[in-house]
Amino acid sequence: MPWCPQCREEYKEGVVVCPDCEVALVETLEKKVDDYCPVYTFASKELADKYEAYLNYSGISAGESANDDGTTTVLVREKDVKKAKKHFNAFYSVEMQNSFADEMDELAEVTDKKQQSALEWIRNSEMDTSDILTPDDFTSVDEEFSEAIDEIVPAEPYEKRSDKAKDVFSTAIIFFAFGGLGFLLVLLSLFKVVTIFSGPFFLIFATLLFAGFIVVGVVSYRSYLKYKSEAEQEDQVTEAILGWLKENFTKEDYNKYKKEFTDRIENSTPEERYFYISSKIKALIASRFGELDEAYLDYITEDFYTNNLQ
Repeated sequence: MPWCPQCREEYKEGVVVCPDCEVALVETLEKKVDDYCPVYTFASKELADKYEAYLNYSGISAGESANDDGTTTVLVREKDVKKAKKHFNAFYSVEMQNSFADEMDELAEVTDKKQQSALEWIRNSEMDTSDILTPDDFTSVDEEFSEAIDEIVPAEPYEKRSDKAKDVFSTAIIFFAFGGLGFLLVLLSLFKVVTIFSGPFFLIFATLLFAGFIVVGVVSYRSYLKYKSEAEQEDQVTEAILGWLKENFTKEDYNKYKKEFTDRIENSTPEERYFYISSKIKALIASRFGELDEAYLDYITEDFYTNNLQ
């Protein structure tokens, strides 16, 4: 895209002269650091390069400035500072998602365990405790941002087996109730106590309809018994994980990671700190219990974070 060397505005392909400055446009524009304002300073130049590329891709002209202490500052034009800071939230969220996915891949190689659901875990619960990791074993905030920007599809909200059991049980009761009431009305109509269903056709149709209700009720009840049994096993797994977390991820660990994050990222939001700390909790769980279902892992992490760290 062509640029004006004086006002430094970008124009669409085909424009050759800046209408304001009346000078010829150029294909590339050398960034003048003095003309730019700082947005964020990164300890990692690699991360600064990614953020600069992200801003340029988003239509915000950005540059970099190397500092004496080894850090790198990303700069933009003064009019784009607020917009660049808003873009940082989206950039950071994607980086955190990618860093956690990469950390899970590394842990999978260390633990040599395949991803499994909570129920699969309890059926194969022989665990090797010789290589249990601690919070200090995980990578720093700079290393966590090492993956390229890529879109991550969020996991679906996790539904507990006990909640599924309740829903299916309610469905069974409803169909049993309607089926039983319908059969009662068919019998009353057959003996002419009531005249809701009159004639052979309507009696046969109503009988088949309410028989279908009873069949659905039976199927739903059998599903309820299955979910109820699985819910008991799932509760055991959840209780085991939460109990282990309480002993291995303390409030001191929480405060340490919170300080580490706020020292590196100025003006960070509570949501950003939550994503960072929860990624540490997920990695710790995976190191002990193997890779669990992602939605279940999110549920466990949020439950522990809310009830024990707040």
